[in-house]
Amino acid sequence: MAIKGLSKLVIAPAYQYDSASNKVTYGPAAVTEKMAEYKADITFTEDDGLFLDNSLAEKAPGKFSSGDLTVTTGELTDETSKMILDVKEITLSVDSKSVKGLAFDKNTKGNTTGVGLIEEHQLNNEDFYRAVILTKVAWNVPSDAATTRQDKISWQTKEIGGTIMESDEKATQDTDTDKLWKATFDLPTEAEALATIMAYFSDHERATA
Repeated sequence: MAIKGLSKLVIAPAYQYDSASNKVTYGPAAVTEKMAEYKADITFTEDDGLFLDNSLAEKAPGKFSSGDLTVTTGELTDETSKMILDVKEITLSVDSKSVKGLAFDKNTKGNTTGVGLIEEHQLNNEDFYRAVILTKVAWNVPSDAATTRQDKISWQTKEIGGTIMESDEKATQDTDTDKLWKATFDLPTEAEALATIMAYFSDHERATA
């Protein structure tokens, strides 16, 4: 099996947890930027062993702690920035026209969202598409960089990063999952993988008044 492609950055904004109902909810999920690369470095706690008579008698396995998510996209639009960052809109009047932009001030910080993406795999000469869902990602404010254009264009991408965290939802009689941090689904087509991601976040979408 090998991975040979990547697509569809999905953001489910405004992660919220209600302790009374033990439910995580999001705002409406949306397909945002086109993907170039992603990386998730996951950290587990160390195994904890009990030694008796000079040998290992019992062992408590390590558990998920957190992860570092790095996503490289072709662009970072204002619409996506407003989903992953707590930024304000600003409006200027330029030549009698109203121009809107984003204002980054001392209160600007990263938001917490759900994230979905699709890996393209090949196994035994057959393609399949893995829908990857990260239930809780706390985004960082991204850095900025650019270089001037020369005779030959050097394409520049945008890198955004955040911390992968476990969901606050605890296990119940209706579910075996306890504080889910990632879910994956293998589907035969990219369209089905995307539909699966959107269905997951739709099932957890907050009701609007």
